[in-house]
Amino acid sequence: MSTKLQRARTADWDATAYQQFSRLRQRPVNELIDRVDIKNPRRIYDLGCGTGIATQVLAKRWPRAHLMGIDSSEQMLQEARGLPIKALWKQCDLQNWQPEQPADLLFAAAVLHFIDSHEQLLPRLLDYLNP
Repeated sequence: MSTKLQRARTADWDATAYQQFSRLRQRPVNELIDRVDIKNPRRIYDLGCGTGIATQVLAKRWPRAHLMGIDSSEQMLQEARGLPIKALWKQCDLQNWQPEQPADLLFAAAVLHFIDSHEQLLPRLLDYLNP
């Protein structure tokens, strides 16, 4: 296991400290979501959702979509669960995650920076997308 992955798995994420920079974190999320050309996705997974910053933007853009935030940190998910949006939250390691149903959109703002083995991970994630 790489050192980067070990740090990501063992790091204690501080949701309060993370939220202090929510405005800065939201800007690239907005820019990325603005580039997504999909009309009416039914199912969206926010991978590495953290405190739900991106999940909230996704909910606003596609209010009818079924949203699920995935994160390895229970502390971050506790913060996300307090958001006034309709979303499900699941704690798990993205390396082992498998969706119950295929996605129309997999959104990952920063989580891939903390995970190695992209050559295995990315093709597996693409298999979880609807055509």
